[in-house]
Amino acid sequence: MTQKLVFGSVEGIATGTKENRGFFEQADGGTLFLDEIGDISMPAQRLLIQALVNKKYRPLGSDIEKESNFQLILATKRDINEMILNGQLGQDFYDRFSAAEYTIPPLRERPEDIPILVDSLIMSPLFPD
Repeated sequence: MTQKLVFGSVEGIATGTKENRGFFEQADGGTLFLDEIGDISMPAQRLLIQALVNKKYRPLGSDIEKESNFQLILATKRDINEMILNGQLGQDFYDRFSAAEYTIPPLRERPEDIPILVDSLIMSPLFPD
């Protein structure tokens, strides 16, 4: 996850770059889902904490601070407690964003769900008649 994707950027910060609306701007008034949050660096965790607590951020190359109001859903397949113990995930990061924790067992541990998932995929618009 790069800062440019999350915070956006202004045109001309590098040769040939155009303005990029980041995830924060795109999610304004809605929900932002960040997958594999366990893979982000400690400095990136601190940037996210600051931006999400204040609901303000600055696109790369911009002097203007923007605001965005959105719900946040974070996901990871890694063991969060182990990551905290190993110093890969900050306790402060976890404490701020762990309002509701939900663990979904892997599909191999719930084979009864396979027919339901197959039926929903077959009936989805991804597979038109």
